[in-house]
Amino acid sequence: MSASRWSILVLSLWGLASACTPFLFEEPQPAGLAALARFGPEVQGAFVADGDTIWVEERAVVLSESSEVRVAETDLSDRELDIRNGRLVHLPTGQTMAFSRDGDTLTYTATEYLRIGISDTFVVKLDRGVYFANLYAGDGWSLYLLNREGNADLRLRTINVSEDLEAIQALIPVDTIRNAEGEIDYYLARPSRRELWKVIKQDLFHDDNYFEPLE
Repeated sequence: MSASRWSILVLSLWGLASACTPFLFEEPQPAGLAALARFGPEVQGAFVADGDTIWVEERAVVLSESSEVRVAETDLSDRELDIRNGRLVHLPTGQTMAFSRDGDTLTYTATEYLRIGISDTFVVKLDRGVYFANLYAGDGWSLYLLNREGNADLRLRTINVSEDLEAIQALIPVDTIRNAEGEIDYYLARPSRRELWKVIKQDLFHDDNYFEPLE
């Protein structure tokens, strides 16, 4: 994938997932099914892949991403950081972090968190054992599929427009939305429940990741 798991999920809130044109849905999917108030116990838990962690709670998804950060010691105050008792301290929160030093440069691991609760802008549906997570992106809905079989990994899937647009357009209605300059702004799909499953069965939600259960 060209974007990290964090980018895919977090940037989708603004319809910016991946480097390609956003692919949105006109309404939460699958069309015609009622929204859920909670995730089922079979997908709840903590899962990790390559330093990224996802927690599926009863009524929310919590995302985290860890990344290595380098900062000059003279710039610590600009980042609201200080060194106390041999550790970096994030002054607003009191969070402490280990760091290494190379001259005037400090290196530490920073972790960011985002909690997305089930709401009018995060709509979850269940169909045929698959959870459909719909995130409102201003002009439509970004769609992600979550499922887990037994004690296996949590699978997260989405559409890769750059690879599969023509194949998807052959199966479901897709409008091309252009801006005032005539450039493509985003794609807006209007599938029926049956049409959506044709896309899934054709393996066009294949831009996927597997998260292992966190012990």
